[in-house]
Amino acid sequence: MSNLSTHDALFGHFTTEELDVLQERARTLAQTGQTASAVEERNLLTIQVGSERYALHMDSLLAIHDNIAVTPIPCTPAYVRGIANLRGHLVTVLDLALLLNGTAGDYAAGGKLLLLEAGAEQVALLINQTESVSSYAVDTIRPLPLELDHIRNALGILADGVVLIDIKALVDDPALIVNAEIAL
Repeated sequence: MSNLSTHDALFGHFTTEELDVLQERARTLAQTGQTASAVEERNLLTIQVGSERYALHMDSLLAIHDNIAVTPIPCTPAYVRGIANLRGHLVTVLDLALLLNGTAGDYAAGGKLLLLEAGAEQVALLINQTESVSSYAVDTIRPLPLELDHIRNALGILADGVVLIDIKALVDDPALIVNAEIAL
């Protein structure tokens, strides 16, 4: 076992000049960390649902799929558009337009499926179009104005007027639970 100190083991191969440079860099970084304000930023996906634009955090987004056949399921609520086979997994497809503003989406020109992680399961949201990916500072979200308070599961509104949707709250909404019990 060597008798070298930890310092010598880590820095013994540097010259005195190199150590001076490293120490100066460490001091500069330490000062920068103290003076910089910590602004939390998140990545967003801006989407189009009908004629409206929304944004959602990309944390739970797994994939975006185009031109996927959705098989309707009889006797389900209107917001359940059906199921889709996504890479060998059957996933429930929800109509995001119906969930957000109560009007079923028009997907005659096709649509996209956003595959999301929803707890231990996956769910797909049917939307019209994806627009862009961007980042924003968390402290810039404003509360929804009164004329938009009908939008369920909204976190707020961004500076450009796009409503930020809380996808976790949306898919965990107790109103989405379908009671499969049959009365005897």
